[in-house]
Amino acid sequence: MDNIYRYLEELEKDNEFVSVVKYGRTFENRDLKLLRIEKAGSNAPNILVEAGIHAREWISPSMATYLMHSLIDVKNNSHYLEKFNFHIIPIANPDGYEYSRVYDRLWRKNRRKNSGSSNCIGVDCNRNWDVYWAQSGVDHNPCSPVYPGVSPFSEAETNSIRRYFYQKNYDELIKLAREAVGALNQVHHSNFKAVHSTDLYPASGTSDDWYMKILGSRFAYTFELRQGGPYGFELPSEQIYPSGQELWVAFESSNSKLEGILGFFSGFYNENVWISSQFLKMQWVTILSLTFLLVGKSNQKETFEGYQVFQTKPIDSNDSIRKLIQFVESDSYNAFDFWAMPRFEGSIGKIMTAPGHQERLRDFLMGLNIDFEVIIKDVEKVNQIAEKEQTLRRMSRKNNSAIDWENYYDLENIYDYLDEMSKQYTNVSVEVYGQTYEERELKALKIARAGKDAPNVIVEAGIHAREWIAPSMATYIIHSLLEEEDGHKNYLDKFNFHIIPVANPDGYAFSRSSNRLWRKNRAKTYSLLCKGVDANRNFDFHWHEIGVSDNPCSDIYAGKKAFSEAESKYLTDYLLKLNPSPVFVMGLHSAADLFLLPYSYSHDARPDHFDELKRFQGACDNLNKVNGMEFQVIHTPNLYPCGGVSHDWYMGVLGSKYAFTIELRQGGIFWI
Repeated sequence: MDNIYRYLEELEKDNEFVSVVKYGRTFENRDLKLLRIEKAGSNAPNILVEAGIHAREWISPSMATYLMHSLIDVKNNSHYLEKFNFHIIPIANPDGYEYSRVYDRLWRKNRRKNSGSSNCIGVDCNRNWDVYWAQSGVDHNPCSPVYPGVSPFSEAETNSIRRYFYQKNYDELIKLAREAVGALNQVHHSNFKAVHSTDLYPASGTSDDWYMKILGSRFAYTFELRQGGPYGFELPSEQIYPSGQELWVAFESSNSKLEGILGFFSGFYNENVWISSQFLKMQWVTILSLTFLLVGKSNQKETFEGYQVFQTKPIDSNDSIRKLIQFVESDSYNAFDFWAMPRFEGSIGKIMTAPGHQERLRDFLMGLNIDFEVIIKDVEKVNQIAEKEQTLRRMSRKNNSAIDWENYYDLENIYDYLDEMSKQYTNVSVEVYGQTYEERELKALKIARAGKDAPNVIVEAGIHAREWIAPSMATYIIHSLLEEEDGHKNYLDKFNFHIIPVANPDGYAFSRSSNRLWRKNRAKTYSLLCKGVDANRNFDFHWHEIGVSDNPCSDIYAGKKAFSEAESKYLTDYLLKLNPSPVFVMGLHSAADLFLLPYSYSHDARPDHFDELKRFQGACDNLNKVNGMEFQVIHTPNLYPCGGVSHDWYMGVLGSKYAFTIELRQGGIFWI
């Protein structure tokens, strides 16, 4: 509960139109809190959300906070805030919720001590409302989980809500409910239904009855969310985010009569609207429906069982390529991931697709007349094969160094290699320039043989966790400069080098241990559901303008503000202290066989970018001669426009004359 209440306080702190209201205290002297969002003005209609009145139904508070996040943090929903005021109660029963977390997972009631000879604790707060109180669906035995209390509103949890807010059209009601159900079922192919409460179980003294009968709300609903886990209501945590998606779709679609917003009423601008969330329940019944998305689970290895990889045939239209990229990158379910992004007419695309979404991709590709085939039918099986092969290679290696360049290595091995180099060579040192969210050190290897006034060259790698080839190439550069010194002594005499092999240590470690496809860092976000910020969308140069997401569950979530992340902030602090300022900065990523030139945020940002293309073409041609590759030099917006990226900041703020990104070669089972 403390985490949830802290989340309310964070929202209040960061948004002037948001306030945390203490509307009462419980039997055990805990605060009853709600989040009030008042941006629409005093005359705007009120939308009220109540969750967590039954202690053990943990999904309910999670969905209430998801609604807060969707309303406040997702910019596409900001128009809702201009029309309505919101009052959201995430935990209507704090005492019971805390007890279910600490002592009894199945606890349902509050923790009120009952009078008389009974030793049993608690009242069912959702049988305690003053509308047809105690007439059906209750048990007057204080030990019962449906004990309604000694009188209506006898409980602080219900009476405090009444005091705060107390200052029928069934055909319309069921019609809107059915419209919302239809939209909700499309999200994850669920089987929700709209029913009258008594068709499920008769009960009196419930909150939604009181909202309609006494408070006078025109539309009052209850959501019964998806089932799961051994107890039905103990929904596995990996289903929180899909549940939130379903809820939000229903929340939006049922308002189709009111310009698409949470439309539990139509044209009645003076009326209050209640959405009761007992499990955030809506008199809807569902069978278990689970879709795996790219959302990391904290204590277990992410599986990609059932994920498939689609490969397109050469695409002959730039317009089709643009539409495909937009479809994949803007997908609200994060169900698609490019393994190879089509770059120009005649190029191919490879897209990994989550279970339950493969037909969507098929339909989209066929709609664009793009031919395709499924080249990997189960990503998890292929991943396991790759892991076994790498284990065998490691077991057979004879090199005594911390690393070689035939295998991928953990963060500890890479850092050990930096230490080896600093001990073995003069004028070489390991610089610790900061610490991550998970308290890992951010390290660079400094090679300073050329003297203090020599130009500085920067190599930055591993800012995207899953791109394992990038740290390997950074260490290979170190190896080439130091351990093959005879061939590269002229570089060491002219330049000082600062090489950051793993710019995102937390994310890299997580990709090694838990989720091979993890991209972001591991910082806490403003969502209770998803971790991580794309550190390469977090630099303070045209931050958040294009090519990013406000959704913390997205792989391109740009963070709450520029330089909110340790990985971007400490790196830039380190570089700004260098004197002279770095003249050459190279970022290493994978995988597209490209030299990417800034600026990334706009096609028109650099009038001289054609001259720059010619300047880098020579380097690209030399690279292609080594192993017969086909690297190309392009202006970044021609691939994907994006703001807040590192090489834009290096050129636009740090002032580096040469700043670019190499998207390393594609290939292998995992393109990265």
